[in-house]
Amino acid sequence: MAKFNVAGVSFIAGDVEKILEKHYKNRSLSIESYFTSNRPQQYSKYPIFSTESVKLMAEPENEYDKNAIQVLIDDVVVGYVPKTLTGEIHKELENENKYKAIIKADLKHRFDIEITTL
Repeated sequence: MAKFNVAGVSFIAGDVEKILEKHYKNRSLSIESYFTSNRPQQYSKYPIFSTESVKLMAEPENEYDKNAIQVLIDDVVVGYVPKTLTGEIHKELENENKYKAIIKADLKHRFDIEITTL
């Protein structure tokens, strides 16, 4: 699978902020979750964050899209797989693939989350 950006992050940016704050306060050396530097990004108080604590979970009860797939980091919903990729990702869910997320801040002080398969 190619990498993709998580959809709907702007609607739950507060939860993303809480995840970053938790990891920033408890910065320990971890292979699964870490900040890529000690310097904050230009538009955020946090450095770029990388984590393997990512789950993709089908949400068939979603009232807007029966094929929706949630993206969770640290068991917190941070958005959704873009609708154009849900067919491909549903097939991957059967393989129980592992994923990595990179969280960056953008110009408007929102977060961009990029997911890749490990």
